[in-house]
Amino acid sequence: MIGRLVLCVAAVLFVAAAGGSPRRDGLPGIIGGDDRVILDSAKWPWAAVGRLNRASGGFCTGTLVAPDVVLTAAHCLYDTRTRRQIAAKDIHFVAGYRRGGYLAHSVARRVVGAETLRFTDRGGTTNAFDDWALLLLDAPMSIEPVPVRPLETLEQSEGEAAATRLMVAGYSQDRPHLLSLHEGCTIVDRLSADRVLVHTCDATHGASGAPLIMRSADGYFVVGIIKGAIRILGDERGIAVHSRAFLDALERLRAARR
Repeated sequence: MIGRLVLCVAAVLFVAAAGGSPRRDGLPGIIGGDDRVILDSAKWPWAAVGRLNRASGGFCTGTLVAPDVVLTAAHCLYDTRTRRQIAAKDIHFVAGYRRGGYLAHSVARRVVGAETLRFTDRGGTTNAFDDWALLLLDAPMSIEPVPVRPLETLEQSEGEAAATRLMVAGYSQDRPHLLSLHEGCTIVDRLSADRVLVHTCDATHGASGAPLIMRSADGYFVVGIIKGAIRILGDERGIAVHSRAFLDALERLRAARR
């Protein structure tokens, strides 16, 4: 039943934030109390998370998943004013950003997305599981990337402990210059043939494309990216694109390089 609701009920997209510091009360995607804490963005794996700045204004969050590949949400690359996708050269990735300082910076030179990706006039995607994009950077970064894995492969090795090791790190409109983390959130449902995850992690505008990370005995792994929030039977939940939706595209990209 929840899967049908996701298809029929309009989700709140965490569109590119324009900055500023509004009140946290009532921000979409903050589920219950605000459990986010400020991170040291110079330490790994958080150093691989950065702000995705658009030349037309606004920002989202992205993650370095290869030395010159950034993972983010596709709707971050759509300009609702022009109703066109933003050119790669107008997208800047700033890794380890904090209060104007950063560890590395590069401009995108190419965008890889889902073959079936289509945008709505409001900047969403017609299929939730297509809301992902891989940005090929103009220059590789020396920062160690965060590897990508499907959630179930980590759950098999971690068992029940996996449920308490999920986290989201992103930049938000209420904290545009600081990276914040919600650790210990959970997955409550899987939709669209396990390509969309419903979760309880706190994330709001600007956090689109932020990594959904699992900490396992083997390290940190990206298992999805933040898309937005939905309200189901009066309760708000976050939705993320599962890594299953884009892992094949990432592997093809790596194979082509080799």
